[in-house]
Amino acid sequence: MAMTATHISRVGQNQEQALSPLADVIVFPPNYHISESAVFKSYHKAMDRQPAIDAEVFRKEDTARCEEMYLTLQSGISKGDPRHIDTAVRVLAHKAKLNGYAVESDQVSSLSSFQIIIHSGR
Repeated sequence: MAMTATHISRVGQNQEQALSPLADVIVFPPNYHISESAVFKSYHKAMDRQPAIDAEVFRKEDTARCEEMYLTLQSGISKGDPRHIDTAVRVLAHKAKLNGYAVESDQVSSLSSFQIIIHSGR
């Protein structure tokens, strides 16, 4: 967000070109500056207004982040480090929940009482 705030401030001060064309009605005051926190707030305000269709884009992005986190834990997992293993399990559980295939705790308890009886024919 800091780089974005710096770029917007420089565009407002005519020191850089905007990445996309600005409408003619947009006029910046002299010595314009925007803070990183203002960019952060504006970004989140805009994202809150986006339709739910965009949720799929964010889901894919967050899934990729989970995959990256999981991959960085691999060296500790292969060494048997309990902290890395615990963290990896939580990352995978979060990814499953994010993508809608997590099993809820009440479903797990009902599955634990599930039994399969196999008759061998004797």
